[in-house]
Amino acid sequence: LVANPSSAMAEMDFVPSERKPGEDWTTQVKSSKSCDSAASTHAQDVFQLRTEVTEDLSPKGWNTDLVEANHDLETGAKMQCSGEEKVPETSRKQKEVWYVLMTMLYFVYRSQEESIFTPKAFSLRWNDLVGLIFIVSFLLTRKPSYLVYAINPFRNVVMILLQTIWPRMKAEDTNPEYYRNISSASIQLCSACAIWFLTTPQPIGVGTRWALEMPCLDTSCLRGRMSCLKKWLTRVVNFLLIATGIAAVLMALEKQTHGFHSLHTEDHGWKIILSVVLGVAEEVTWRNVYMADNNNSMQAFTWGVNHIVAGTGMNNPWVYGVVSGSYAFCLGVTPYVTLRFFHHAAVEYFVIDNLVKPEGHPIWLTQSVV
Repeated sequence: LVANPSSAMAEMDFVPSERKPGEDWTTQVKSSKSCDSAASTHAQDVFQLRTEVTEDLSPKGWNTDLVEANHDLETGAKMQCSGEEKVPETSRKQKEVWYVLMTMLYFVYRSQEESIFTPKAFSLRWNDLVGLIFIVSFLLTRKPSYLVYAINPFRNVVMILLQTIWPRMKAEDTNPEYYRNISSASIQLCSACAIWFLTTPQPIGVGTRWALEMPCLDTSCLRGRMSCLKKWLTRVVNFLLIATGIAAVLMALEKQTHGFHSLHTEDHGWKIILSVVLGVAEEVTWRNVYMADNNNSMQAFTWGVNHIVAGTGMNNPWVYGVVSGSYAFCLGVTPYVTLRFFHHAAVEYFVIDNLVKPEGHPIWLTQSVV
């Protein structure tokens, strides 16, 4: 444990900062001056007390958690004493209410949106105008989540332009559907990356348990024990994601290559491309951008409801929503972005024949969704 809290406080005197466009928004801290000596002294006293109480209980390797707790306390004290930077309570409540309303509007929009995994070409509908509301909301609040909500309407506009330039994309055939879906996923990926690099997140629940990846493992007098449990749970989640991702790839590969006999099967190349692009696009959109702008619990809830109102992966939409939300929560727990990309792409590859139906499926004989 740190013997001198004052020196520890001096080394850790940093608070979140606003990131300029072009900077990596994962770097969200910088050095800053103490706003009030009383707040700093209070945080030091609490840290000293917590250090003395837990010194005999905490084994080696848990000291980092006490340092993090001290940082949280000092940051909270600074936020309370920095009156000139504090957002007025009325304004903050208004933004929260507006955000809830816009999220509900997004769910309504998604419930009315047509599935893209059909032989039909992309089309514009009146409900796509809701994208303008999301864009205006971002301009007023600078919250990146509104731009995430606007991705689908924006994608539809771009896809209409592409279909006009290249009429072949409108055809109700297998290859044109791959062209459309890969283009759609690419537009989503490019849009999400632009939001990721050019905006500053505004996380929800900062300073509370909801800001944690696992809210149930809250800070307490047994913080060391909870941190140890969190580390083990994270390791379990990482192992499960690696194991199930590899299993999904192997099972899908066995199916697509007819028992590992040939890689050059029907549309196999398109299936791999679509799986990778779509999986990475979903992860950048919902974990790298949306989760950073909210928290893990919020992104899992939104993704789950999104699949309830718009998903067609299971016969029971409620079960589909619970499964999707739980999966999203697990993806948010792991700190490894590459692992998220790999696993989501593996899942898309595993279910690819449910997304774009193989030739000979009744959907191509009737030219309509069955």
